[in-house]
Amino acid sequence: MKREENLIQVALLLDNFKSDDLALRLASVKGLPLICDTLGPERTQKEILPFLNDCLDDEDEVLVALADELGKLQRQVGGNSNVHLLLPLLESLASVEENSVREKAIESLKSLIPLVPQQVIESTVYGQAEELAKGDWFTKRESAVQIIPVVYNSCNQKEKKDELVKTFVGLCADEIPMVRRAAVKAIKNFVSVLDRQTIKSQIIPAMTKLGNDEQDSIRIWIMESLCGIAASLSQTIQQSNSQTNVNSSFTPSSVSVGVDDAKQGVVPIYLRLAKDQSWRVRFKVGEKICRLAEVMPRQLVKSDLLPSFLLLIKDDEMEVRTVCASQLSDFAFFVSDLTSQTPVPAQQQNAIITQIVPVINQLAKDENTTFKESLAGSVMRLVPLVQRQDANVHLLPLVNSFLHPDQPAEVRAAAISNLNSLAKSIEIETICPKIMAAVNGLASDTQWRIRITVAQHILFIAKQLKVQSFNELLLPLCQKQLALDRVHAVREATIIALKDVGSWYGKDWVVKSLLPQVAPLAKDKSYIQRLTALYALTAFTPLVASSALTGGQAQQEAKGGAPSPQTVPSDDTGIRQYIFPILMQLARDPVANVRFTAARALRVCVQNVDGAQAKREIKAVIERLTSDADRDVKYFAGQALVGI
Repeated sequence: MKREENLIQVALLLDNFKSDDLALRLASVKGLPLICDTLGPERTQKEILPFLNDCLDDEDEVLVALADELGKLQRQVGGNSNVHLLLPLLESLASVEENSVREKAIESLKSLIPLVPQQVIESTVYGQAEELAKGDWFTKRESAVQIIPVVYNSCNQKEKKDELVKTFVGLCADEIPMVRRAAVKAIKNFVSVLDRQTIKSQIIPAMTKLGNDEQDSIRIWIMESLCGIAASLSQTIQQSNSQTNVNSSFTPSSVSVGVDDAKQGVVPIYLRLAKDQSWRVRFKVGEKICRLAEVMPRQLVKSDLLPSFLLLIKDDEMEVRTVCASQLSDFAFFVSDLTSQTPVPAQQQNAIITQIVPVINQLAKDENTTFKESLAGSVMRLVPLVQRQDANVHLLPLVNSFLHPDQPAEVRAAAISNLNSLAKSIEIETICPKIMAAVNGLASDTQWRIRITVAQHILFIAKQLKVQSFNELLLPLCQKQLALDRVHAVREATIIALKDVGSWYGKDWVVKSLLPQVAPLAKDKSYIQRLTALYALTAFTPLVASSALTGGQAQQEAKGGAPSPQTVPSDDTGIRQYIFPILMQLARDPVANVRFTAARALRVCVQNVDGAQAKREIKAVIERLTSDADRDVKYFAGQALVGI
């Protein structure tokens, strides 16, 4: 009975392939798995595939769906031995003019070709790829450059592999720019399956020619492919080392391109791109330079990449300068003496201080706020990459300048956001006045994203200050400005930060310094401030109940090391004395939003007390709220009872 129903449904789906209704045709395409499963592999091969071949003149939306479904029909056509029967249809779809159809067809081809048996690859698929590459219409050739790497990787005959490389290189010089662009984008995938000699003799010369292409839409992709070539060359070196020396200490992250290979093949192309007349190409160089530096020999990074990078960061185009500034600290990692795994030649030592810092001193005077924002963050992250003495002498003045009140708020915020980079290299006490001045200025900035940056970095500042200093310098700021901010996200970030500070300073500080600041908010005329009080109490309750009796700072001072978590018995006294009375008061608030937030806070409260009497008192308040006139209050009170 079920098979008969399926046959009826299949007949209907097949009829709908010719329907005038687009939705019905789409439904039929998506029903292909059911059709093929019902008819079986043999009828699918002999009837459905030829039928589909007659349906290729359709709307683009239908063809995209068809290309997607064909890539999933491996089982329905009889498994891997017959999967090649799907390829002609997909090749036809990969030749159409609509880009979205071609992309989906190529995606399906890439997933199916590796499943094709070896003998079929060499007898059929190889020829199909070559035919596609020789197509009269450029869309065929554009698709061919993306398929050739997959066919190459599945082919074992050297002659055919060499022919595929030759065909690919020919397409890199195609007369149509779209084909050349597709080729340069495909290189990074192709080189991952090529041997070192082929890359050097075939691909790098093709890349050199593409680097001089008249179309900047082609040159803009060369940097990314160049990173792929360098990475592939480093992998072939690693494989060679593993085969010749089983005790080799090389790892994928520590192996780089051979100096000669890089000097002769990679560096010239890079230098050409770094001086390209199109700012978009130079922008791409700045954006990808760290990926290239990662697989390049350190001596070439310093001798060839660094000088050109320092020119790019002074580029006339603001976009180029900004992207290079954002990459500065990451790139400096590869020229830092502290991160080098091999001895650094005397003439290349201290490159950050001797070459990079003088340029930064010039750039710090730039008037563009976006650029200086990127530069400020990178300078802060440079600090751990130099010796402590050098950091205090050469980088500390820059840090101070970025924190100066005359700097735009975005620049000061970028510096504050990266303060944690300074902890191990610079005496924070020496710049504390500058930090506090910056924090006070930013906390009242008109942009809420700037104010939230301050809130998010309160914990780091707290770790640099004694409790008394924090109470005098930062706690009033948190209470009077950030916690009362008109933007909820800032208030929320402040509460989370103060909770973290409470974990650091300990329960005594929470009870004596923090909770007294919350109590006045609970009596404020604005219901927003009363809600803020509830959010704060919800966050602070676990600290008052347990696990924060000593705090991270006390543990660190006692042990001289990093704080370790402590488990202590729950203590109801703090909650009953300091928190529960405020919650009882707000549970009777005239504003419904305050009452149901109080119900949620009471749920957290009851979860952190052990005494039976305390639980009964809290439960009684929640039960009263379940009879509230407001339905939202009833709902949240009911949810709170479920958790008890």
